[in-house]
Amino acid sequence: MIRISEFERSFSTKLGTTFEECARLIAQQTFEIAQRGYKASGLLPMAAAAKIEEIVAQVGQKGKSASFLEMIDSSSKATYKHSFALQYLDVENQRLIGEEFWTYIGGGGGTFAQLLEIYQEVGREMSKTIIDSLAFNF
Repeated sequence: MIRISEFERSFSTKLGTTFEECARLIAQQTFEIAQRGYKASGLLPMAAAAKIEEIVAQVGQKGKSASFLEMIDSSSKATYKHSFALQYLDVENQRLIGEEFWTYIGGGGGTFAQLLEIYQEVGREMSKTIIDSLAFNF
């Protein structure tokens, strides 16, 4: 069970990294500057800082993290459930999720559908490798 958990964590991390890089590459075609790992600075309300500290402490104590399914479930504004973010964001006006995000950074419609096609093609090509990894090459 531990090996499966390690595989899922590694797979999710690598997949997330590809999303970031795809977003950067797509945004370069629309915006003058597009970069990953941008460090933002500003003022943070004390209540927000306290809540962040509380969450970090919980993660440290319990090894708690959002599962891949939780991330998928929160992929639209209608199902966005993270109460912490909801306390500080106007989800309807301050957050782009799913197709809305990809359309914005792509500068128009069709970006999301194209991206899904690419991921589906890669998934088909890599499916044997992924299954072998899940079976730990047995």
